[in-house]
Amino acid sequence: MRRSLSPTIRLLAWIAFTAVAQAGADGQAQGYRSDSTLKTVTEVVNVYAVVRDRQGHLVRDLRRADFQLTEDSVPQDVRYFSQTTDAPLTLALAIDTTTCQDEALPVEKDAAKDFLRELLRPGDQAFVLHFGSQVEILQRLTGDLDSLARGIDQAEIEERPAQVLPARPQGKIHRGPHHLFDAVYRASNELMRSEVGLKVLIVLTDGYEQGSQTSLTAALDAAERADVIIYCIDVLDPLRLVLPTLPDPGRAVLDELARGTGGRVFHVKPAYTTPAVFDEIAEELRSQYFLGYTPVRSGHDGSFRRIRVRVPGKDCTVRARPGYYAPLD
Repeated sequence: MRRSLSPTIRLLAWIAFTAVAQAGADGQAQGYRSDSTLKTVTEVVNVYAVVRDRQGHLVRDLRRADFQLTEDSVPQDVRYFSQTTDAPLTLALAIDTTTCQDEALPVEKDAAKDFLRELLRPGDQAFVLHFGSQVEILQRLTGDLDSLARGIDQAEIEERPAQVLPARPQGKIHRGPHHLFDAVYRASNELMRSEVGLKVLIVLTDGYEQGSQTSLTAALDAAERADVIIYCIDVLDPLRLVLPTLPDPGRAVLDELARGTGGRVFHVKPAYTTPAVFDEIAEELRSQYFLGYTPVRSGHDGSFRRIRVRVPGKDCTVRARPGYYAPLD
C-alpha cells in the first residue's frame, strides 16, 4: 500500500451548496454556480463518476437515488449530487517533449489547442507544462485561450543530453531522461491550489519514465491528495514499430496513474488520431456526476479508505477513483 498522505477532502461548503439550493423534489442539483453561499466549512469527500451503458455510451440521465456509494464496504449517504456540465474546471496539460514524441508533437499541439478552445468556458482555467530531462511550466494558470495557445506552441522536442548516450543498463536501450513522475507530481501540486470544481491532468506521453526524483507512489499520492483525475494519451513510440518485441513498461505506468485517480488511458496509433481522443475526453469531462458525502467513519488517522460507486438495477459500468487517504491530525 502506498504511503499514507492526506487527500484534499476539506472543501469549502459552497462546492456543494447548490446541491441544496437547487434541489428539486428528487434532491437532484443541476450545477455548482449560485449567488448564495454558506459561510461554514464542512468535511466532504468528493467523487466524480463516469457512467456508461453496455454499448459504451455515456449515461447522462441518472438521479441521486440511482447511485449507491460505499466507503470500506459501509454505505454512505450521498448528500450532494450534480452533473458536472457547468462545474468549474481546472485543467493541466503535460506534454512529453522527448525525442520519442518527435513525430507526434505537431499533431498533439494542434489538437490540444482545439481541445482547450472547445472545452474551456468562462470561469475555467488551465496551465501547460512540458517534461523530458526537466519539468517546466510553459504557461501558468489562466483562462485566456491565446495565452494557453502560446504556451503550447513553446513545447519543442529537446535534444538528447550527450552524457546519457553511452549508457545501456542491462543491455536495454537508453532513451535519455523522461521525468514523467516529476511532471505528475508538480502538476498535481499546482492543481491542489484550486479549491473547487473538477481538477484534471491530461498527459501526452508513451509512459516511459527515467530519472525522476519522484517515485510513482509519490506522484500518485500527490494526485490523490489534490483530487486530480488523470487522463493519459499514450502516443506510440516509433521505436516500438521497429522493435515490436521491446518491453513496454510505460503502458502499465499509465494504467496505474489513470486507475488510481478515476481517469482513463487512450492508446493512440497513429498520432493523427489524437484529435478524436481529445474530443472523447471533452465529452466525458462534461458528462460526469459529482457525488459528495460526509464519511460515516470519522477520524483523522491517515488510513486509505476504499470507495465503490455502483448503479444497482441498471446495466451500466461506473468509473470513479478507488479511494482516498484520510487526513492526519
